[in-house]
Amino acid sequence: MVKRAAFILVVLAFLGLSLFPAFPACGDTGSCRVVEQGKVMSCTEFTGDKNALGKMKEACSPGGAGYRTWVAASCPRENAISQCTVEKKDNVKQIAYCYQRTASIPLEKAVNSCRKICKGIFVPLSTAKSGNAPQAKTSFQEDKAPGGAKTATTGDTQFRECTGEWYTSEGDMTLTQTANQVKGKYTTDKGEVAGTLKGTELEGYWTQDAGDEPCPIARQGKYFWGRFKYTFTAKTFTGNWGYCEGPLDNEWTGVRK
Repeated sequence: MVKRAAFILVVLAFLGLSLFPAFPACGDTGSCRVVEQGKVMSCTEFTGDKNALGKMKEACSPGGAGYRTWVAASCPRENAISQCTVEKKDNVKQIAYCYQRTASIPLEKAVNSCRKICKGIFVPLSTAKSGNAPQAKTSFQEDKAPGGAKTATTGDTQFRECTGEWYTSEGDMTLTQTANQVKGKYTTDKGEVAGTLKGTELEGYWTQDAGDEPCPIARQGKYFWGRFKYTFTAKTFTGNWGYCEGPLDNEWTGVRK
């Protein structure tokens, strides 16, 4: 798990500390992009001093084809459907842009997905001029499923299972559920997750081929691993992860595709 990159990925890293930050008036600009087949899938733009941007660039080191790439320029605005503005502890201005990944997903649904994982100042771009920007309304309720298990309700849709594809703050993820056991893969450093689902909560371990903090012992043959915990609604999850057996002090969020 690349710790510093948790705030770089988009589906996945709209992590905010203040809704009304005092941004620096000027500074250098760079962006961390996820590009697949020549198309920008996500982009986070940073503005700050050279030292701060150097750290951002280091955290955005390329991770292979289709992974992160640092560009000494602003994020492209073409095909951007929304932006989420937040501020980091080091006073770096950060704007994460969402893009329409595929025409098969309706624009309104794509914008709403971006809205749900933004924890800063959210602005829809494609629909802003028309004055009919979508408003995402999500309510969490607990009901009883057969056997006493809890389910989550979002609108009229109950949470049934984890199986499916998700946009997350650690990259695109595919989950497969068998009974109460869940396994999955995500794009960051060939990551994998495995855990046990209890009601709407999934707890388990993640493993990766690379990361910032290797563990003293291997898990499934890998030294980069840790614990995680998600809480699901029908279309989203919120959660946290940590290194090895340490505290879960990093955020991990997702939206169902």
